Amino acid sequence: AIILCSIAVTCLGLLDDLFHVRARNKLLAQITISVVAYTLGLQIKVLTLPFIGILEMGAFSLPVTVFWFVGFMNVINLIDGMDGLCAGIVAIASLAMFVVALSLSAPVVALFAAAIFGALMGFLRYNFTPASIFMGDSGSYFLGFILAAISITGSHKSTVIVAIAA
Repeated sequence: AIILCSIAVTCLGLLDDLFHVRARNKLLAQITISVVAYTLGLQIKVLTLPFIGILEMGAFSLPVTVFWFVGFMNVINLIDGMDGLCAGIVAIASLAMFVVALSLSAPVVALFAAAIFGALMGFLRYNFTPASIFMGDSGSYFLGFILAAISITGSHKSTVIVAIAA
């Protein structure tokens, strides 16, 4: 599910990079890809809230999951305005997710997070001022989707939120 949908998101971003897709059409495609991810098993079924405890999503699972994916894709895309900013923030978030995943014995999440961190470290060398390569919408949509997906997979939603906010 993660690989299939991340390919679709990257293709959407590539189309936007090449042909400047209208915002309405991008949002519709992002929602569609998010629903496909939900259908394939990437679902937010419970939330753990401080002072409240575990909150079952029930019928709200689909809209919360779609909002999570679409929100992450667009937030990461919006911070891709300065050289190194987006890749640096996602690298920090994936490193934080890697550390938490290791401490919670979640090897699949740790592997994905380490792979994203390593790829971004190689990318950042050429993306700082003066940048010689750029991420574009295809890269930022991909990174947003991957962060959202692996945080759902490993139940590390709060880790990603705190890392990005910091």
